[in-house]
Amino acid sequence: MKKIFLILAAAVALAPLFGEPNYTFSSERRDEAFPSGFMIERTFVIIEHKGKKWELSLPVADWEAKNFSLGNPAFAETDEGFYIAFVWGGGHCLFYELFFFKEITGEPCLYKIETRLSSDYETPYDYKTETRQRPIQPPVKISELNADKINELLGGGNNENEKDVSDFGVGGRAFAHRAVGVRDKQGAPLRALLSEIVERENRIVGEEESDEAVNEGNITYLHDEDRTYLVCADENAPYYYFRVPNADKKIPVPNFILVMYASATEDNMSNIKMRQRDLQSPPRFFMPRFDDLEKSYAEAKAFKHGLEATIEIGGVPYEIFFTDIDDPTDLPDKIETKIGAFTHDERLGWYERKAALGGREVVLRASYDIAERKIIDERLSYLEGIALRFGEIDREIRAFAAKEVRRSADDFYIIGIFYNPDNRDQPLTFSLGSGSGEYSDYLLQVVCGADGKPFCAGYVG
Repeated sequence: MKKIFLILAAAVALAPLFGEPNYTFSSERRDEAFPSGFMIERTFVIIEHKGKKWELSLPVADWEAKNFSLGNPAFAETDEGFYIAFVWGGGHCLFYELFFFKEITGEPCLYKIETRLSSDYETPYDYKTETRQRPIQPPVKISELNADKINELLGGGNNENEKDVSDFGVGGRAFAHRAVGVRDKQGAPLRALLSEIVERENRIVGEEESDEAVNEGNITYLHDEDRTYLVCADENAPYYYFRVPNADKKIPVPNFILVMYASATEDNMSNIKMRQRDLQSPPRFFMPRFDDLEKSYAEAKAFKHGLEATIEIGGVPYEIFFTDIDDPTDLPDKIETKIGAFTHDERLGWYERKAALGGREVVLRASYDIAERKIIDERLSYLEGIALRFGEIDREIRAFAAKEVRRSADDFYIIGIFYNPDNRDQPLTFSLGSGSGEYSDYLLQVVCGADGKPFCAGYVG
């Protein structure tokens, strides 16, 4: 992501064009460690006036506010004092905001914010800019401002000013989803998304359950077996979540919801849309089964969270966790291990290797349990056994797929094999491609039962 830093040196001062300045402004960058130990670089601005000096920490771009930077110009004096300008946002909404200060009882205080919002939600999807000002009551002393407070105030804030968001004519959408581009360890920007999920889930639990996915705009969800799996492919705010109730009181695990949110990069959107397509119909390759609730809850708790809360869905309490899949402070460190030719990365959730089978490259994957090395060896051995019998298995799987979708067996070839015996009813899944290119024109999945025999097939996407 291209970033433009407008002030580079520690002692760069900006002053008005005419006359002697009343205030001097400078900025500097300092290394700072997140609680996890991950190092970032934070910008501080320094305001000096009549022998007094104040420092102001700013949000870190893309970690705490999307594409955040100082404006151009970053600082200017006014009749009453001065302003500091910030630029942030991306996608459909771009913000240019001026924070106005004036001296009250000997200290600069933030008393007004001017927000210029450029958005392209309406046809013909050209950017339109609207401007509004809002007073800050009571004024906030500059000594009481910091990165977290600035983050809350951006775009209208998540406080009493939020009711005025509709003045921009975007219905609050840009502000409600701003949280998904923000990494705020205090959780304030994520509360808008939290409220959205609570409201939607209270509606969903009242709906009749079905094994068919529901599509609502860019949202797809499945409500079945008293659980919800939802994927949101909003290009401003992609995320997905699982709602997992615990009906067995003998298992010491609360009801919980795990929300995985991300910035709308090309890779993230591709992943989210793939999950959304997969959710449309069985076998739903990416949908976890949560057969072991204690293990699933422990894994959800193991992530570092941008926000944790206790909520009620349908009158039932739930713990909810938000994890940023882009943020290395929100994920375990990448740990890569090898067993024979198989490689495992904790972020993948499986061991895998590539093999030349049937004249093509096939990916072999097996689910893992890091506590049971013996189980891993057995799973990888099972996959190697399939590779040795690939010719026979290949003919059987392609013939079954062709019959199910009414095409010729010669139209398909196996591109991937996934083995997960933890899913007892359908432990083995074959992914099939069709076409001559590196990426297939069609993608099917054939699911096999515990006996290794195929029992269903269908298109993905």
